[in-house]
Amino acid sequence: MKILLISSYLPYPLFSGGHVRLYNILKELSQKHEITLICEKRPFQKTEDIDEIKKVCKEVIAVDRGKQWSLLNIVKAGFSSHSFLVTGHTSLALKKKIQETLEQNKFDVIHVETYY
Repeated sequence: MKILLISSYLPYPLFSGGHVRLYNILKELSQKHEITLICEKRPFQKTEDIDEIKKVCKEVIAVDRGKQWSLLNIVKAGFSSHSFLVTGHTSLALKKKIQETLEQNKFDVIHVETYY
């Protein structure tokens, strides 16, 4: 099967339970399936971290994640029907990558992992 997995974080390096969990899901699924991962990348994460995930995924599309705690997000959340957490994870760049990927590929399964 071709699986698109969307995550709010790049699961490498393995420094938390969530990262370990997602990495192992990708690792297990990739043994029998073709995985494309679309995720947000934190500023501290490097190209080498993406390369580690590419070892278990056919394709990794990482979009830079903005700061959660910013004045803009605080103001946006104050005027939004969405929570502060959802507001901070709203990314037009990520939405665009998902749309482009879906237009260019046919997936059997789309899995959204712990996404806000």
